[in-house]
Amino acid sequence: MKRKQAVQNSWLYKYRYPIAGVFLALIAAFMVSYRFWDAPTGLAQAEIQSGVAAVQLYEANPLLHPISAGSSLVNLPWSVLQWLSINLFGLSTMSLRLPAVLLTLLSVVLLIFLISRLMRPSIAMMTGLLLVSSSFMISIARSGTATAMTVLLIILLLLCVYYALTAAGWRRRTAVVGLVITSGLMCYMAAGPYILLAMLLVALLHPQTRLAIKRGRRWLLAMVAGLVMITLPLIIATVHAVLTGNVSDGIISDLLLIGAPSLSNLVTMLQAYVGLQPTVVGGLVAPMLTIVGAALVVVGLVYAAVTARASVRFYALVGMIILALILGSCDASFVYLLFVPTIILGAMALAYITGKWYGLFPNNPYARVFAIIPIAILIGSLCSVDASRYFSAVSYNGDVVYSYDQTLPVLTDFIRDNQDVQLGIVVSDNPDAYQLYSVLSLQYDNVEVASELPGKSAGITSSTPTSGKVVILGDSEPDVPDSVELSDIRTSWAKEHPVLLRAYTQLQE
Repeated sequence: MKRKQAVQNSWLYKYRYPIAGVFLALIAAFMVSYRFWDAPTGLAQAEIQSGVAAVQLYEANPLLHPISAGSSLVNLPWSVLQWLSINLFGLSTMSLRLPAVLLTLLSVVLLIFLISRLMRPSIAMMTGLLLVSSSFMISIARSGTATAMTVLLIILLLLCVYYALTAAGWRRRTAVVGLVITSGLMCYMAAGPYILLAMLLVALLHPQTRLAIKRGRRWLLAMVAGLVMITLPLIIATVHAVLTGNVSDGIISDLLLIGAPSLSNLVTMLQAYVGLQPTVVGGLVAPMLTIVGAALVVVGLVYAAVTARASVRFYALVGMIILALILGSCDASFVYLLFVPTIILGAMALAYITGKWYGLFPNNPYARVFAIIPIAILIGSLCSVDASRYFSAVSYNGDVVYSYDQTLPVLTDFIRDNQDVQLGIVVSDNPDAYQLYSVLSLQYDNVEVASELPGKSAGITSSTPTSGKVVILGDSEPDVPDSVELSDIRTSWAKEHPVLLRAYTQLQE
């Protein structure tokens, strides 16, 4: 008894959860930041499109001119952060991915905190180890797309709902205000209205949440008014699109992703969720889980269905899974909507496993300690396999490596190598790339970015800047005049487009 009291009074025991939390935070910071600017090297097409939206953000002024801005409002919270990063650090792979790194770290902290509220803190710490080494968590952090923002908003929504149902006083009022703000921001995200609709259906189906809504009818009008104020630019642009008939081409199609479901999309999504072959889906390196991790999810789902099927937690998990499957049948890239349910179900599986072991030895603390050994082996093996699979895929797997365009890092290296030379950069084969790389003319004094007219081959014309060197991006051989000569060429290992740029120098007359 004295030994037990001595252990419980020690500072290591008293502060075991804060210490474990700091340890998990350090691991997460290392996992998401280690070489995040070049692992994977280059940009996926989804990252290029996200960067273009961020670059166009302030030109469109979506909050002041929502009608003309149109689809610039979609993913607005993410685009704001990405534009700030580009303004602070210049256009680079690092600046495009930095917001995702910060948002993912915040998501990890909040998700572990949420699990500690829903279950025991010890379960949250064990789940945190699986979370911080998850290949999908690492992929979300290293992808310069709006996925990280959507995942964070989902976690914030769940936290706000939890405290709105369980807290009282100022905590409940704060949770309600946070729920309104988070819901408003979610409305701007692609497929965000569907997520809110699914959570609203869950709230209407469960008696506890229905009762909370009934008791808080005085708050409903204020909540709706706050939500309308936050989403007013979005409402104006959407109404204008409906009135002008631009439903299939514009903000509505980008926001609601109108498309026909297909079985092939659903199969691709499930393969991205759990599979043997790494690939890239929507700019994210998949699959999300190993076979053992999928088994844990199944155990957690069965355990939740048996023991907690009447809880709000179970309703919310089932609702998110059904929503992800429906959207995944339209677009496989929505596999990331399964991320939060997967982590929570994994926590439930660990709670079931440890609870079964403790039930075998209710009065023997020494026997219960032995549960740490198999659980440590299980979690350690899953962590090492999951993390190593990601880093090996982005370095050696052709299905992953060839999905990333190497042009931006190579182009920025070329510009730094020629800082004393006036450079004219011609981008003609990719309109998205041209809009993104046009920022370089603002970032560097010696750079001017130009574009050929659509349908014409890349080449040097009278409108092309020719003082110093002319850099032509693309793999095809350009038609150049005799007044220039090839002075440099940069290539990559990409099998489809191995030539990234050609540099030409104006000959002296």
